[in-house]
Amino acid sequence: MKKKIFLFAFILINLAIFEVILSVFDPEQILVKGFDKEMLFRMYPNKSGKVVSEEYSVLVETNLNGFRQKLEPETKYSTLVIGDSFTEGWGVEEKEIYTEVFNQNSKTDKLLNLGLHGSSPILFALQIKTYLETFKPKRVIVQLFDNDLDDNDKIEVFAERNEDGTVRAPKSRLAASIFGESLYNFFKERTLYRLTTKVYKFFQKQPSPILYYKAGREPGVTVLSHKDSIEKFGGLKSLGNEINTKYGNQFGFYKDAKEKLWKNRLSKNEIYLNQILKICKDKNVELSFLYIPAKEYFAQGGITGTIKEHTSEAHKQENPHFLQIEKICKENALKCYYANEYLFNKDPESLYFPYDAHLNREGHKVLAEMIGE
Repeated sequence: MKKKIFLFAFILINLAIFEVILSVFDPEQILVKGFDKEMLFRMYPNKSGKVVSEEYSVLVETNLNGFRQKLEPETKYSTLVIGDSFTEGWGVEEKEIYTEVFNQNSKTDKLLNLGLHGSSPILFALQIKTYLETFKPKRVIVQLFDNDLDDNDKIEVFAERNEDGTVRAPKSRLAASIFGESLYNFFKERTLYRLTTKVYKFFQKQPSPILYYKAGREPGVTVLSHKDSIEKFGGLKSLGNEINTKYGNQFGFYKDAKEKLWKNRLSKNEIYLNQILKICKDKNVELSFLYIPAKEYFAQGGITGTIKEHTSEAHKQENPHFLQIEKICKENALKCYYANEYLFNKDPESLYFPYDAHLNREGHKVLAEMIGE
């Protein structure tokens, strides 16, 4: 028994030493908590990291609530904005995010930014009760994007659902139940664990990119201008035959909406949107949806390349995801924001990063103008 205890202690000590050595060279900054028993995923408060690519290099800093917005102590934020990476402001400076641009120009209503990359309606439905109880807003804007249908499926495996399809709570993790949430997250965030995971995914041919870098440890890249980025990665064009391969087939519903996979995903998405609506109604909070399409939506021929008439209405009618959102808004008399309509004649190619496909600073500026109007 003494030998076994000694061997176990010896292994632990060596792993700890190996972890310390590895961490010195580890460039990754962990900003998102791996598991939260109430919210499933959330960002850590008061942390910072760099987001870097050939199209941007920006510092991301979280506030005391774990979101990307410097809060003014005397300001009352009457409207919550819940969203994904577009609302988090992926690729732009904090002051350039549409919520901040709006706040800079609004003397009355102020927006509280609760954006978190990778979010989708199933996560919003899970988290919104907590947000309403915590921040007590008069109004909520839920930002939606065209990859929501795919992201719902990815998040669904981590959530418990009711018989009617609505989401109930995060699925308990066995390790978190045994060791506790804090110790579970501590272990998952160790450099050794993450390195082992990256090696495994490499051999499985699965991507495992670093999202946030420690400031000063990010790779040195020359950030391209928008013009140079278009020259390198190409301008706005339809996905055409690539629609089922590019972006992991996240936008396949534009072509295959009648197939079982996408019919099921659209059905579940409608359940989550109506669940969000019901929660807001029960709390007497006004709800709006803010819809942002994939950039290829604006291409000649639309995202599939098959639309004959290049008009906002023609493109809209070929988008089953948007039509679902519009239907819910009309049936419930919601005041909703449709970026697909507003951006259509505003040179959309200039508003998205050519490769990354998020809104750039000009896109955020126009989005803020739309909400303001």
